[in-house]
Amino acid sequence: MKKIIFFFVLLLSFSLVSCKETTEPTEGFNITYEVNGHGKAPEKIRGEKLPDPLPILEDDNGWVFIKWYKDKDLEIPAVAGETISKDTTLYAAWEHKYPSEVNIYMPDGTPALALANVLDENFVYEKTKTNFHIVQAAEIAARVAQDACDLAIMPTTAAAQLYVKQGIKIQLASVNVFGNLYITGTHEISSLEDLKGKLILTTAATTIQMVKYVLDGNNIPYEESGEAISGKVALSTVNDASEIIPQIKQAVLKGTEIYGVLGEPQVTRAQSLIPEMKITVDLQAEYKKLTTYDGYPQACLVVKEEFAKAYPDYVKALLQKLEGNASYLNSHLETLPEVFKKYESNLGNMTFTADTIKRCNVRVELASLVKTSVKEYVKELAKLDLDDNFFLN
Repeated sequence: MKKIIFFFVLLLSFSLVSCKETTEPTEGFNITYEVNGHGKAPEKIRGEKLPDPLPILEDDNGWVFIKWYKDKDLEIPAVAGETISKDTTLYAAWEHKYPSEVNIYMPDGTPALALANVLDENFVYEKTKTNFHIVQAAEIAARVAQDACDLAIMPTTAAAQLYVKQGIKIQLASVNVFGNLYITGTHEISSLEDLKGKLILTTAATTIQMVKYVLDGNNIPYEESGEAISGKVALSTVNDASEIIPQIKQAVLKGTEIYGVLGEPQVTRAQSLIPEMKITVDLQAEYKKLTTYDGYPQACLVVKEEFAKAYPDYVKALLQKLEGNASYLNSHLETLPEVFKKYESNLGNMTFTADTIKRCNVRVELASLVKTSVKEYVKELAKLDLDDNFFLN
């Protein structure tokens, strides 16, 4: 009987020891991971030392894992194999190497040609999704002012107004259009003096500013009027260049005289509709006579300052891609309309020739190379002063 009792006592003692071993935690301390909103957290472990090596997290939608820290403020780096004396949470540090999505806006017309190759060839950067938006010219400033816009092609004077007058934090990355404006009309002229007493139709903003600048530089008086004025150039503003072509056509049919400022590729389109129409003044050539600059910084690529700081490599890659745009335009004359039809652009209805592209003056010059000419241009046309922070370094 005593042997039986001893056996049961012994068995009970083994059972208690076993229960104790299974309920007590493993030696060491809890080690947990806080991934700070990105990636998948490694499983919690226990130990007296941090793992060696420390776990590496996979990239998450543009966010790249940097390292582990021992504090929420990411000031004390975690060291692989480091001895710990209490439960420890490691905090992941991330860097946003590339944006998940980018929105680039441009006005319909020649400025959109400045992005033709990236529109056609689907600009690819890492895993970023780049969205292109072609909008009406009158909308571009308002679109750039919105948070949804990251980059844009737009008139340089309009960009300067957003920066100086509205405090929109944008930076000029490059100039992409160096002037595409021409005074066209029913008659040839021998000099700008011949425009006195004539009516010139023009659109607003950069177009009329450039015409006034050229006339002022040649001491030719002008006045804004819907009718010709003796001894002066009469400037009549219309809402859109498409309104100018029918009026020139009517003048040709009636045998009267009228002029209008058109930009390419509208000039090519007008010539196809009105064979008698003349290109009477090359405003780029007139600007060069007054300034010595080879064209003027009519349209530029701007980038939100915050975006430029966060993703400099994206901006750099885009600019490098655009350096091939000029040659792309000349080698894709016949297929260009198809590219823009996909974006419901008016350029989809245009005909492009080598002369058309040449007169568009599309090329890329980085901000660092055009800072002086842009400042002078904006000062003369928009009466605004630009500081150096407007230009992307």
